[in-house]
Amino acid sequence: MLTNIGHVTETLKTLIEGVLVANGLDSADFTVTGAPPDAAGPGERIVSVYMFHVLESPDLKNLPPTAGSGSVPIRHEPMGLILQYLVTVVTPEDEDLTHGMAVEQQRLIGFIARGVHDHPIISDKTRSPADDLVQVLHQDLQGIGTVLRVNLRPATMEETVNFWAAQDKNVPRLSLFVEVRVILLEAQPPEVAPGIVLSVGQFVFTSADPQLIASRSTTWFLPPPNRAPRSVQASPARVALFDSDGSAALGDLDASQLENNRLTLDGTGLGPGKRILVLRSPNETIRIVLDHQVPQVIPALNVQWQLTAT
Repeated sequence: MLTNIGHVTETLKTLIEGVLVANGLDSADFTVTGAPPDAAGPGERIVSVYMFHVLESPDLKNLPPTAGSGSVPIRHEPMGLILQYLVTVVTPEDEDLTHGMAVEQQRLIGFIARGVHDHPIISDKTRSPADDLVQVLHQDLQGIGTVLRVNLRPATMEETVNFWAAQDKNVPRLSLFVEVRVILLEAQPPEVAPGIVLSVGQFVFTSADPQLIASRSTTWFLPPPNRAPRSVQASPARVALFDSDGSAALGDLDASQLENNRLTLDGTGLGPGKRILVLRSPNETIRIVLDHQVPQVIPALNVQWQLTAT
């Protein structure tokens, strides 16, 4: 989720471009822009996708916080928005082709209306009607579960007339009122208490599904001179690695104290079969098969690791 609502405009622009090209238009013959329709220069054919109004979505306005709490709990929930657009086709002005201009505008508006109707939901899976390799959703909205809900808003004739009257136009232009609903404005991070947790309580699970219930590690440290090394049991586990083999810290510990590098994961409901440890980060997923017994299959960077499962 991002706070840049302009990404939604770029997404709608990409969809409309794909719809027009898929219906036989050359992309060089028109320009889709987020600028208002009166910004077109002489001789330009533009499709104006102009956001003119923003509302807060009422059905998402008072949801209880799920990502933490604080002095103002509502600030920790994402904000649902209703973005309202006016889509207008502006063709080059030519007094001798007044009828042709009107018919051309109607043709393009028909293509756009059908395209919006056929794509009521835009997500990571939505592809351009003109090219299956092009994603419609803006790249900064991809991969984070963004879903845009698009529909043609049933604006009344009076609303359309009033809108163009505010633009000092004698005759209203043929337009589409498009509404996009999105959870877009990301929430503030939850308020948390700082500190390191070294121990947590036990939990009871009513399900037989696999659960990881605890992680443990032993962290060794060296007190002031002439004192023996001491250890602290940490649960959840904490990272504790020596800088390099042969470092001074490693030399001060005997073999029995090298448990400093051991991580233990306790689980329940782990049935028979292959035992695989999956480590995930925002950018990478690593699968480690714990049943490997043949040294040759262990990557060179992992030969110092010993994995056991019981």
